Amino acid sequence: MCQILTKFLPCVLTEGQENHVNTCQDLEGTLASDPQFVSKVITGAEMWVYRGNTETKQQSSRWKSQSYRQVHCGEHAHCFFDIHGVLHYEFVPQEQTVHQH
Repeated sequence: MCQILTKFLPCVLTEGQENHVNTCQDLEGTLASDPQFVSKVITGAEMWVYRGNTETKQQSSRWKSQSYRQVHCGEHAHCFFDIHGVLHYEFVPQEQTVHQH
């Protein structure tokens, strides 16, 4: 037999962590009062989309010029979706930064 000793150590959360906990509790309360809440949520993601890249692993490991990378590498895209699927997506032009309007 062995004896297990446990001691509760209070955890001190940062302001950001406390905000995260409060937000989650608010969302949990909203979901309890409105079961259709999740179907109303729209979220977004930023991603890289690669097209037509048929290189083998050996080919892709070779050095390439800067102009090759600009033409053949992926494009940055924004995608917005809800519980049913994709609502809207758009590609960001290469010359434009992600948050530039």
